[in-house]
Amino acid sequence: MTWTQHDRLLALKSRLPRTWTPFFARHGNLTPVQQQTIPPILDGKNTLVIAATASGKTEAAIAPLLERYCLGPVQRQKGIRSPHRLHILYICPTRALVRDLYERLRGPFAALDVSLTMKSGDTGPVSPRNPPTVLITTPESTDSLLTRAPRLLTQLQAIVLDEIHLFDGGPRGDHLRCLLQRIEIVRAYHQKQATTEAVPLQRIALSATVLDPEGVAERYLKSQAFDGIPTAPPETVAVAGKRKLDATIASMTDLDDLAAALTERVRSGAGIRKTLVFCNTRNEVEQAAAFLRAYLGYDAAVFAHYSNLDQALRLEVERDFAVAPVAVCVSTSTLELGIDIGSIDDVALIGPPPSLQSFLQRIGRGGRRTGITRVLCMARSRLEDAQFQALIALADGTAGREGVSFLPSVLIQQTFSILKQSPTGAIRLPDLRRVAPVSFDDEILRSILGHLSRLDFLRAGRLGEWRPGPALDELVDAHEIYSNIGSAPLR
Repeated sequence: MTWTQHDRLLALKSRLPRTWTPFFARHGNLTPVQQQTIPPILDGKNTLVIAATASGKTEAAIAPLLERYCLGPVQRQKGIRSPHRLHILYICPTRALVRDLYERLRGPFAALDVSLTMKSGDTGPVSPRNPPTVLITTPESTDSLLTRAPRLLTQLQAIVLDEIHLFDGGPRGDHLRCLLQRIEIVRAYHQKQATTEAVPLQRIALSATVLDPEGVAERYLKSQAFDGIPTAPPETVAVAGKRKLDATIASMTDLDDLAAALTERVRSGAGIRKTLVFCNTRNEVEQAAAFLRAYLGYDAAVFAHYSNLDQALRLEVERDFAVAPVAVCVSTSTLELGIDIGSIDDVALIGPPPSLQSFLQRIGRGGRRTGITRVLCMARSRLEDAQFQALIALADGTAGREGVSFLPSVLIQQTFSILKQSPTGAIRLPDLRRVAPVSFDDEILRSILGHLSRLDFLRAGRLGEWRPGPALDELVDAHEIYSNIGSAPLR
């Protein structure tokens, strides 16, 4: 007997008895990434999911996690699902994406009677007495949660890392690796005290662009074994969804060139109505948006979007741009992510982005309706022209990533955070050892602690212990210990 695609869909639908209706019924089908991702997550496997933006990755992760940990008959029978336990942590790179995902998911969650909360610098604290079943947050807010209320994480069962490529290879990625290890330690201690079976945290990572899938899976999805318990190797789901790339490089001496190029493209007959323009700085965004409002050669609404905008204004810009019939939105990297702004016909880049991954993410916002990604690359120098040519040549994904190192400064921040979390108010070498990568031996860790002591961030306590020094007390009082050197605090 040969299974048809319809048979496979029905079989998979039967494994989603509660989440099918709120998440998928209105579409009547599952996208390719959902068909491939849902089974391994339902089976409890750590999974890296690589698929195009707007392919349904979020639903492919959250629906099976809800079935497995919150809604199944075993959970109801054993009382595992409790209104006072946090079961799933969903980590995003920005506050804007935290809010956007919350708005997208709260309808299906309400239909399922599952509590959902978001936590970032734009929101209030999470209640330790009445935590949500699912929390959407950032790494920095997760760090704050670990120091202030680690008990909330003792019964956590799964964690989702969204837009993992924006973390990997930088201080926030190293920070995230340490946080994952600390959460595992908190859970393992609780399980040991409760004499329950030690079960590793299920980890899911999502991205549209990952140049080193094996490395990312190794760094974020492979938990260290506790008490000799082995962990299964991560599974990777990569779904092809590549659109044809139609890239043009044009010279730009001033903003007149940008306005003229955008006008020409709209009048070319290619059906371009919505254009997303990326800049690398906030000042560039403001200057370009102001100029286009005054001198764009066709009638269009022009918007500006960047992280420092007031939350309500950011939401208004996203909503108005999505519904405008003809519009241009000028943005920093804030709109690289999966925030819902409707269909984009054309993407323009003022100067090359800082990395290939950022380039792929930006151009990936366009062409979903037509299957053709139109990109206008505005080069302000011969160097930028060469950089654009290299990025376009590499956009087929054939380039790999060189070895990713771990930044020692992250261990400085983690030392401060672990001290804040410690019930004894002290840190020992083994505490830092448990979150540090194996490439950092004990001599390196002692040198970090010694250096912090000389700078008055730490002081000697009992034998083998370090306690907060006066310089660290000032940082704690200012709430400046949750984000890393070299990364913007996004609590």
